[in-house]
Amino acid sequence: MFGAYRAFLAMAVVIQHLLLVPVIGQYAVHGFFILSGYLMTYVMQHTYGYSWVGYKRFGVNRFLRLYPAYWAILSLSLVIILILGEDITRSYRRFIYLPSSAQEWFQNLSLLYFSAFPGQVEPRFSPPTWALTIELIFYVLIMLGISKNRQITWVWFYTSALYMALTHIQQWGDSARYSSILAGSLPFAVGALIYHYRQQLETKSMFLASNYVVLALLLAFIINAFLAASIRYERDESVLMELAHHVSFYLNYMVNALLVVMLIKGRFPLVNRRVDGWLGDLSYPTYLFHWLAGLAVSMMIWGEPLRGDSYQGIITFVGACLLCVVLSVFITYVVDRPLKRVRAAVKASA
Repeated sequence: MFGAYRAFLAMAVVIQHLLLVPVIGQYAVHGFFILSGYLMTYVMQHTYGYSWVGYKRFGVNRFLRLYPAYWAILSLSLVIILILGEDITRSYRRFIYLPSSAQEWFQNLSLLYFSAFPGQVEPRFSPPTWALTIELIFYVLIMLGISKNRQITWVWFYTSALYMALTHIQQWGDSARYSSILAGSLPFAVGALIYHYRQQLETKSMFLASNYVVLALLLAFIINAFLAASIRYERDESVLMELAHHVSFYLNYMVNALLVVMLIKGRFPLVNRRVDGWLGDLSYPTYLFHWLAGLAVSMMIWGEPLRGDSYQGIITFVGACLLCVVLSVFITYVVDRPLKRVRAAVKASA
């Protein structure tokens, strides 16, 4: 039951962007990567298989899952940009403006940004879509067998860990460990390893499999993110603070990995299966649209682009969340639900 977990991670991203709470959204993005590493390895092993037919059906299913909903939201984003004007949208988030070349249009339509650091590419109708470029790249690698068995996955994991170590040795900075394409490798590999050792992990975690443990891990995620944020606020560049910053970053991997393990057979606190599925449906549109929702609500209420932890910013945040829910329900019933039958048929044929 991962729907509520995805919604939790999406909301963490919204909190960082609209309330300007640092770090928590970044930690959530790598939580998404760990979960995707597990789920994509699972479906390749259990549903599609490593053959040309399996590759085709996997690709069709991923396309139907990601692109129709995204294009619907992109169309709405385009309308908002045209109504408000680029000066306002860029003052709210500098990435949000109209493409001026065929390449820029292609990148925005395809979710494939041509850079080792896709988060630096401009423009982006939906700023957080840079992470989907990384997701798509590792979907393809997993489809082609980078997590086909334990041995290959361990090689992938150690290679990814070596890259992370190199970022520290060469002092490449946080962006090399967070928003580069190679930065996605380690969390995806962690998720794939969870799949390969899921039975042993489930056996060892059965005595912990309770709502209280999942709740404790969710609180650990929040506390760890806020501690990392406080370190950033201090702007203390001492060796001890730098070490604490890096420990927090990798502790986030551990917390999210444990959450995935616990939720394989467990459930999110106070959430039944039906609600879990509903929350999962809301998470993707919310992730895609929250920037434009925040801008639209801010302009409607205050007449200017506002965000942050002020009174106006909090009101804007609440309104943006409600708007995201309304849009997500619309996308779910008008776009996703009809396509779910097609996706189910693709899975069944596989």
